[in-house]
Amino acid sequence: MGNYYELSNKLEGVLEILEGILCEKLDNFGIYYRLFSRVKSGESIEKKLATDRYRMDPEKKISDLFGLRIVLYYQDDIELCQRILDDILENVRWKESINDESSFQPSKNNGTFMLPGFVRQIVEPEIEGLRIRPTFEIQLRTVLFEGWHEAEHDMRYKEKEIWEEKRKEARKLNSILATLEMCDQYMVALFDDMGHDFYIDKDWGRMIRYRYRLRTLNGEIDPAIQALLTTELCKAVFKWDKKEFIDMVLRENINRLDANTIIYLANENLRDTPEYVEGIREAYQDIRKRAYEKKEPRERNIQRFRMNNAFDVTVVLARPEDDWNEKFRNLTEVIYEEWLKKELEELLPEEFEQGVHCLRYQLDGCYCNFEYNEVTYDLRVNLSYLGMDAPGKLWTVIIGTWVDDSGRLCLRCRNSFSVPENAPEEVMPYSRPKVYSAIVKKCSPYDVLPLVKNIQNLSELTEEQFVQLLESEERTLPVIVITAAREEDLTDSESCYGHLVDFTTSTKEVGRNNLARKIADVCHVFCATGENAERIAMLLGENQGEYTDGVRFFARGFTFSEKSGYYRSYTTRQILEKPKDLYAVRTKKPHYYQSVSGPDAVRHELIEMVYSHILAGKNTRKNW
Repeated sequence: MGNYYELSNKLEGVLEILEGILCEKLDNFGIYYRLFSRVKSGESIEKKLATDRYRMDPEKKISDLFGLRIVLYYQDDIELCQRILDDILENVRWKESINDESSFQPSKNNGTFMLPGFVRQIVEPEIEGLRIRPTFEIQLRTVLFEGWHEAEHDMRYKEKEIWEEKRKEARKLNSILATLEMCDQYMVALFDDMGHDFYIDKDWGRMIRYRYRLRTLNGEIDPAIQALLTTELCKAVFKWDKKEFIDMVLRENINRLDANTIIYLANENLRDTPEYVEGIREAYQDIRKRAYEKKEPRERNIQRFRMNNAFDVTVVLARPEDDWNEKFRNLTEVIYEEWLKKELEELLPEEFEQGVHCLRYQLDGCYCNFEYNEVTYDLRVNLSYLGMDAPGKLWTVIIGTWVDDSGRLCLRCRNSFSVPENAPEEVMPYSRPKVYSAIVKKCSPYDVLPLVKNIQNLSELTEEQFVQLLESEERTLPVIVITAAREEDLTDSESCYGHLVDFTTSTKEVGRNNLARKIADVCHVFCATGENAERIAMLLGENQGEYTDGVRFFARGFTFSEKSGYYRSYTTRQILEKPKDLYAVRTKKPHYYQSVSGPDAVRHELIEMVYSHILAGKNTRKNW
């Protein structure tokens, strides 16, 4: 039984293949539609097998492991869709309801098809021994019927026992369906009438669009054909029986349906008649040739890739007075033991299990190079791998060390990804690699001050040290300071700042959404209360009464003499009154979005500011 529950995750990619097949065909035919799909869950499969139909016949198998629903805008496109599907897929059967004049029943157009051969090769090994056939189901619905069907399925079909005594209500529900059925028919008739009006006005492009209900781009007529049109030919186009038209489209193996194709086919149908227009065939063939020549350069096998910097930080790993041996040893252990071995898992050869100075490993979709020298403190790491969050996405993590002109051991960690040039822009272009957080925890690097993974109390610094941190040219990471007149305001989870910072109320440990948890290893985060809070407002020349309670963000390059553009302040009122906005809170696709306001919105904004600051790439780094 457990096998049924594993199918959904294993075969999710098959659903994408089937969607791609259908969308390409329907888009080329200019049909207005929406596509919904699902892989049947293990729970649904077992529930279905427990019904009488399957319990009484042990040989009977489920045929709809994959289900797709094509929701069409116009009722007469259902028949067109059926013909298209039968033409490109191996049909097992269609289930269609036949309604008489005395009853209101939902119309069904459900087709069962064999999976294409190349897809069956993926699916059949997974369903071997299970009561599942290598088929899938496609349901055709209109937009108006779809809403009714969803409501009926959840409220009546799944609660059949309740509706057995609700005959009056059941008829009312079905009468709504009858109304929607008439609306579907009126919609088609309305656009047919408008198409006729455009025919009278000799507006041939709109006449074809409304008569055949094509998407806008598919309804445009090429000027070369437009110049050849006659009233007699366009009359034939308008009056052409749609069933005959569809038969000819499929017979001629037409891959794209648009206004030019409709005119061409209608004209070919008039061959050997006085209405036939010479020159249409040649003009149409020229259009197809131009379309092919225009498309050819985009079909090259190798595409340009666009590189995106997702994370790039340079920090000081050890100062001249530090123990370099310990720092460097900790660094190599973290990278190898806590990162590479976990990422590559069982791919690493056994001879490297006891430690390594040089490791090179290459596998399809993965490349790793790791080497270091304990004498010169030189380290180089390059890990490249295919990401699972988007097709054709290549991630690369590079880590290196060097000694700078001041005699400090520096470390740079960069994370980037490359995608095809035509890929959509990323919603969240930043991503901090796990290994960097582990390095901060184990090696305690410096950015003027040591980096720590918690919120520090500003009282531990003198005013001189704080000013030096903010104005230091060596600082590469931003600084955030959260101030409140009373300490309780920072630790109380119900207060504005407690909610923003998210301490747990009892132990003041870092909470799950704590600001420090999100950004402390790429940012200095301080809190200050009482006199220290007032002092910061005074140093910045702010109204102490308004800004003693507040949050400040200091970017790289801040100086007290030139504050504008280098820092940002939030007062309590600005935090509480921060308007609602939508934020992407997860980098992996599908993205997870959260709509928040007030302190939560400020927290998201601060996180985005920190990473935008890092990705600006203005700090001095060693070139590799």
